[in-house]
Amino acid sequence: MADDLQHPDPSSLTTQQLWREIGALKELVFFRIAAIEASITIAHDDLVRVPTDVQKQVGNLKELVEEKFHNIEKRFDENAIAVAAALQAQKELVTQQNISAALSAAKQEASFSKQIDALGLLIETKAKASDDKIDDVKERMTRLEGKGEGAAVENTTHQISSNYVLAIIGACVGVALLLIAIWKLKP
Repeated sequence: MADDLQHPDPSSLTTQQLWREIGALKELVFFRIAAIEASITIAHDDLVRVPTDVQKQVGNLKELVEEKFHNIEKRFDENAIAVAAALQAQKELVTQQNISAALSAAKQEASFSKQIDALGLLIETKAKASDDKIDDVKERMTRLEGKGEGAAVENTTHQISSNYVLAIIGACVGVALLLIAIWKLKP
């Protein structure tokens, strides 16, 4: 028996170790089962709570979106009013500009008519002066021919014709310059 105390039966030691390990496993399994049950409870609570939170947040988002759309609609209304006012102001401005342009055109037309009348009078005056000169030249030619100065008459006629041509060219240039000046004054 002393031998039994020093060397216990290996099967009894194995059995004790086995029971000790089974107890530890049992404790571990129960601990794991308790942890799983706690996780299931938490997951269940989350499943119950999360839809409610989501519904609250969706409601908040819905209110926010409605408020944003209301603000946008308000801005559109304000912009529509502003655009209508701007268009009315533009319409009135165009009306005033049209009246002003019509008055200005009438004044310019009257001024242009006066300038044309003055130009016509100037041309008529130049033409009369040219006719008088031509008549004068004709009389001189008649006198010279009558005196028998054919060669001198020819030189004089040539000079007179040249002077006459130069006078007509000068008058035409003057009239053209006057027309150009009138045309440049017209806006």
